[in-house]
Amino acid sequence: MAHALAAVAPLMRTFTGTLVAVCSADQLDETQSALHALHARAAVRPVVVTFGDLPQPPMRDVDGATIVAELLPRYLDNVVAARRLSSLPALAWWRGGDPGALAALAPLVDRLVLDSQDPLSDWSAATRLLEVTALSDLRWTRLTRWRNLMAQFFDLPAIREAAARFSTLEIDAGDEPAARLLAAWLSRRLPTAAPLQVRIMAAPHSMSRISLAGPQHRLELSLTAAGTCVRASVTDAAQRLTERTVSLGNQSLAALLEEEMRIRARDGAFEDALRTLVEAA
Repeated sequence: MAHALAAVAPLMRTFTGTLVAVCSADQLDETQSALHALHARAAVRPVVVTFGDLPQPPMRDVDGATIVAELLPRYLDNVVAARRLSSLPALAWWRGGDPGALAALAPLVDRLVLDSQDPLSDWSAATRLLEVTALSDLRWTRLTRWRNLMAQFFDLPAIREAAARFSTLEIDAGDEPAARLLAAWLSRRLPTAAPLQVRIMAAPHSMSRISLAGPQHRLELSLTAAGTCVRASVTDAAQRLTERTVSLGNQSLAALLEEEMRIRARDGAFEDALRTLVEAA
């Protein structure tokens, strides 16, 4: 009898962490959809907050997520402290809002992932929180494959020896902040004597092409026509030395957030790039 009851008893779900999303009302459907997919794969407890003027808005459960709408920003820390799973990792997905709320949110989570449409004010506020929590940005996460492929160019001995002589960087991108973030990363990582000459041009995709050139070599990454792969090529004196095509990987919001959930350590390369951008602004 006990075995029969065990067979039909519902399984208790074990959560792996809490994900708090702060978004605008018009981002709510997209945010819920991404968290629903992540909740199914990664067993996180999702909490979604939109800002407004209510000190104690009602909480409602939708597809496993707790929705807190129209919350006064100064009460965000109360909601997060009450809803997070204190013994498990917590990640905050910040899609924009009152930057002042970031300071109260940061100590309550293990990782703060920025994802603002116009990120400059949030980036500036976030640089003051680097000692409080691990910090990242979904723009940075989307650039992971591009950054890895660019770094792999320098595994070639001839390119590594020429690293200090690269001088111009061209980026075709529909997301200018992402392009500037990538340019700041390369500027900090390359051992060039003079600053890189950076040119950013508008493009239909968030990132379409990256070209780094010096007196002898040109390193180029370009999105393929289908938008699912990146073509990497090295040119020396107008002769193409090598070329390969690599999948861009899953770029959905749920996949990017799942990647961030797996990371615990601080990202020094991102922090350096962020500081460079904020100081130049």
